[in-house]
Amino acid sequence: MLLAIDIGNTNVVRALLDAEDRVLEERRAPSKDGWTAEQYAAQIRALLCGRAVHGAAVSSVVPELTGVLSAAAREAAGVTALVVNSDSPVGLTLAIEQPETLGADILAADAAAAEEYPLPVIVFDFGTATTVTVVDEQRRYRGGVILPGIKLGMQALFTGTAQLPDIRIEAPAHVICTETVESLQAGAVYGAAACILASFLIDFWLSVVALLVMVMVSPAGVK
Repeated sequence: MLLAIDIGNTNVVRALLDAEDRVLEERRAPSKDGWTAEQYAAQIRALLCGRAVHGAAVSSVVPELTGVLSAAAREAAGVTALVVNSDSPVGLTLAIEQPETLGADILAADAAAAEEYPLPVIVFDFGTATTVTVVDEQRRYRGGVILPGIKLGMQALFTGTAQLPDIRIEAPAHVICTETVESLQAGAVYGAAACILASFLIDFWLSVVALLVMVMVSPAGVK
C-alpha cells in the first residue's frame, strides 16, 4: 500500500492507496493549523490502523509544511517519502521554461491524467487556485493557465465590497437569478463551468482560424 499526502494551500489530505491505486481511506485537516510532525504522525497512524505501507509520496505547494509531513510519514509509517518535484520520474517531459517552478500539484495531476486518459488531455483542477493545463500526444507537459479558485474569488468579493455577503458555494436552480445570494452562487459555479466550456471553444475557434489562414495563403486561394 501507498501513503499519499497532498499538501495544498487550504487542506492537507492524507490517503491510503492499495496496489491498484484505489483510495481505501483518506483524512484531511487545514493546512495552516500549526500542527507539529508528531501531531501529523498521530493522524497518519490513525489512518493506517496498523496496516503496513511500502512507500509514501508527498505533493506540496506549501514549502514550510513539506518537511513536517515528510517527517511525520517517516515517524508513523517507517518509510522515506518521495517528495514530488520537477525532477521526479513521473513519465512526462516538461516542455516549458523554468520547469523547476511548476507546482507539484499540477505535476501530479497531469501525470495521473496522462496515465488514465487518452492523449492529448486538458486537465482542470479546482482548488485554492483553478488551473487548466495540457499534456500533448508525446506526453509533454505544454503549460496552462492559473486563475483564482472558486472559493478564493468569492472571498475577494466578500472582503472587497461593502454589501456582498459571504456565501456557501452551491449551484442554484437557474443561471439568471433574482436575488443576490443565488446570483453570487451562479457566478461561482456556472462561471467555473463556463471556464471549462470556453477552453474547448477557444481550441475549436483557433483550429478554424488556422484552417482559414491556410486556405487564404494556399495557391488555390490566390486569384
